[in-house]
Amino acid sequence: MAAGVHFREVALAPGTLVQRAGELSLRHTASHGFRAYDVAHVASALLLGCDAFWSFDAKASQLAKREGLKTL
Repeated sequence: MAAGVHFREVALAPGTLVQRAGELSLRHTASHGFRAYDVAHVASALLLGCDAFWSFDAKASQLAKREGLKTL
């Protein structure tokens, strides 16, 4: 990890993240009760083009799955 082999830093424009998180929230929060952290985490993964989502948080994983990400 110290060599950056597994992780790399990527900047997301805050406005873009807020917009995407708002879209997710409108689609899913009222019916499923997702928290802001869950929504922001999944929105970030989607904006970064991830195809899989790793989390120990069951609610965040549920949202990721609803948005088409593979969950582990």
